[in-house]
Amino acid sequence: LLFLNLNSWVVADQAAEPSEPSKEATINYILERINDVNLRNSSMSIRTKSKLIKLNVSHVQSASISNCLLTIKETKKENEDVVLDKTMTVPIAKLNPSNIKTDPNRLILFTTNDGMDVKLDAKYRKDAKGKWTIDSRTIDAIGIKYSKGQGEKIARAFSHLIKLCGGQEDMF
Repeated sequence: LLFLNLNSWVVADQAAEPSEPSKEATINYILERINDVNLRNSSMSIRTKSKLIKLNVSHVQSASISNCLLTIKETKKENEDVVLDKTMTVPIAKLNPSNIKTDPNRLILFTTNDGMDVKLDAKYRKDAKGKWTIDSRTIDAIGIKYSKGQGEKIARAFSHLIKLCGGQEDMF
């Protein structure tokens, strides 16, 4: 009798284990692959009429996910001067879990039903005097670079997270 009770307890315990990764595990998996991605880092020398200037370019993507809201920041610096400061905020539930494209180092996520649900705010330094132009708009797709892992796996993880956050497929 004790053996049967122990056996049934083990079976019940195995049935309680989730068959798919949790939201937290999925978010961690995604962020490990899309956060702190170096988009372009380089050093070069530029000759002006009077001197040689060393230019260090740092272009980095960072990401966070909180309450099913994805935030992607892209920052580009020339030496220590910020020349690009771009932020995209994406309500994950507005993304289509079955429409994710992959390139060798980039994912493209699309919103459902052609919605303009991604908010893009970008500031670009226009010239050396420090003038900035600001671009604020909504878009229906977002490109995200990833640094490690296979694009198809990251796309499946995003699809899973979108479903966990309440995202639905396009109607047609």
